[in-house]
Amino acid sequence: VVHGIVTALNGFIQTHSAIGEGSRFEIYFPLSEGDAGEEESADIDVVGGEEHILVVDDDPDIAEMLRRLLGSVGYQVKAETDSRRALERVRSGEEVDLVLTDQTMPNLTGVEMARRLRHIRPGLPILLITGYGDTLDPGELRESGIARMLMKPVVPGRLEQAIREALREARFRGGTHGEDPGHRG
Repeated sequence: VVHGIVTALNGFIQTHSAIGEGSRFEIYFPLSEGDAGEEESADIDVVGGEEHILVVDDDPDIAEMLRRLLGSVGYQVKAETDSRRALERVRSGEEVDLVLTDQTMPNLTGVEMARRLRHIRPGLPILLITGYGDTLDPGELRESGIARMLMKPVVPGRLEQAIREALREARFRGGTHGEDPGHRG
């Protein structure tokens, strides 16, 4: 994850190791022209919804953080730390309007899970979060049914914006059970 973030920001990592002495990691980033502390997402309006989102991440802390974040803007969020159990939840007919999944997980990667979800619920929007986006083929992502890919660390405003866009696109394609996911009631 750290390597993916540093690389995405055009930085690099130097590692120094000595047996019996430990390791030291030095992280270098290019100079920035903006002021320190400027928020990239300051101009993004956070717009939530009432849809049901299934968060899938094998790290329980990240899954819980995403569950709370999205729940705080009104979504009905369930978190799952096992990709196979997440797949079974959708297969069993549990109400899910969007899946937000990590890429790197045991058992099924996010892309593998998306392929299987596509066969179960073809119109279900799937967002992929990864720290290694430069290693994924855009054609493979589209083919697997992934609506959007977000790089770690995920900026909350950008995440909510990507969710709204994916739900809107699915509505126009007739996904999410054929309902209008923005107008439940």
